[in-house]
Amino acid sequence: MTRTLADTSLAGTSIGIVGAGIGGLSAAAYLARDGADVTVYEQRSAVGGVAGTLVDGEFQFDTGPSWYLMPELFERFFEHFDSQPTDYYDLERLDPNYRVYWKDGDSVDVPADPGAAAELFEFYEDGGGEAFERYLDQAEEAYELG
Repeated sequence: MTRTLADTSLAGTSIGIVGAGIGGLSAAAYLARDGADVTVYEQRSAVGGVAGTLVDGEFQFDTGPSWYLMPELFERFFEHFDSQPTDYYDLERLDPNYRVYWKDGDSVDVPADPGAAAELFEFYEDGGGEAFERYLDQAEEAYELG
C-alpha cells in the first residue's frame, strides 16, 4: 500500500513499535488515533522506559527524568487527544528542588527560587552565583532554540 502525506488514514495498517518508553508510547497513540493496528513490544515488565521506578523494600526511586521540562510539549500531546495533563496526573512544585550530598557528609537543599539558589552557590564558591545565572541564561537560550 502506498501512502502520501495527504493521506492520514492508517486504517488496516499493522504497525509494530519496539520500546514502550515515552517516545514509543506517544508514537503508538498517534498511530492508533489515525486508525493503525498498533502493537508495542517492550522487553521489560513495565512501560515507561527511562521514566520508570525502582522499588527496593520500602524505598522507591525514579530511574529517569526528575524534572518536568518543556511542559508545553505534554500539553500539546494531550490536546491532540482532546484532553489535558491534569486529566491524568497532578503536578506539585517542590521546594527545595533537590538535596545534594557530598562525600564529606555535608549536604544542602537547593531552593526552587533561582535567586536564592544563586546565593547558595555563591556561599559555596566565590562566583558560583554568577556562574549559575550564566548557566540559566544559556539553558534558556538552548531551550528556546530546541
